[in-house]
Amino acid sequence: MKIGIMGDVHATRVVPENRIDDYWETFIDKFTWCLEKFKQESVDIVIQPGDFFDSSKASDFVKQYLIYILKNFTKSFKILTVFGQHDLRYHSSDTYNTPLKVLERADVVSIIDNKHPLKFDDGDRTVYISGASWFEDIPEPIKHDSENILNILVMHKMVIRMGEKIWEGQSNYIEAERLLEVWDYDIVVSGDNHRNLICNKKKKWLINAGSLMRSRINQLEHKPKIHMIDTENLNKVFTFDVPIKPAQEVFDIERVTFEKERNEDLEAFIDGLQNKGYKTEGLDFAQNILTYIKENNVDKEVAETINTIMRVAECTCTT
Repeated sequence: MKIGIMGDVHATRVVPENRIDDYWETFIDKFTWCLEKFKQESVDIVIQPGDFFDSSKASDFVKQYLIYILKNFTKSFKILTVFGQHDLRYHSSDTYNTPLKVLERADVVSIIDNKHPLKFDDGDRTVYISGASWFEDIPEPIKHDSENILNILVMHKMVIRMGEKIWEGQSNYIEAERLLEVWDYDIVVSGDNHRNLICNKKKKWLINAGSLMRSRINQLEHKPKIHMIDTENLNKVFTFDVPIKPAQEVFDIERVTFEKERNEDLEAFIDGLQNKGYKTEGLDFAQNILTYIKENNVDKEVAETINTIMRVAECTCTT
């Protein structure tokens, strides 16, 4: 059985900051390219590990357009998925009032139940596919002592390579090598980490395709990928690069450079606070920062940058 593997799709018509192309058109082109590639490779199943949508408030247009596209491929393969936090309203465990549930009701995707793995016959082998959405625990794999049973886990949880944190201070993650060592799954397909990651340990695979789109300024060098694995031959994972345009054609590079420099100034300021042993008083972080600016000789441009960020954060929190 051939299995196609995607990463976080984050379907949306909302244009990310600093993108200058027709983001929705670019998304549709890439999404359709992936499905066409899977059809070309004659896959039986496509796995998408959560965050199918960028927001639980996805418009009716986005939902119906995805249904329209997906219906063209339902005769070629079945699409299996789980819930990522972006698919859920307020990141809760209420899965019914969600756009992903609409896709399932339209019979274009199947959401894997946490307590009831899906069963597929693959010639002489039986394949069980278990699911763990963002809010769910990893289920126990089907116990067996036969080489004719294959266990696959699809989950939306942050997985990184051992010792390679994505950002300083990152927590709440699972190390790929450790996961393959502890859990008796032959294949793990994970989402949430927007970087591409493939890990092989003791004839077991963890595959994290990463995000389909480049939506943030730290993804200028990101190269979207999809993967394929054949359950009859687990010695290799096939990788396909999703076509993309040069970063300068889709990003406002001048603005990206400005924001990067601004972020570096802010990081330097925060490091300075730590190095000077500055301790905040009370719980009002914003007020503590403003007090520090007032009492210390902070560079004017840095102070203005911090004030701008504070105002934006305040507006964001109250809308």
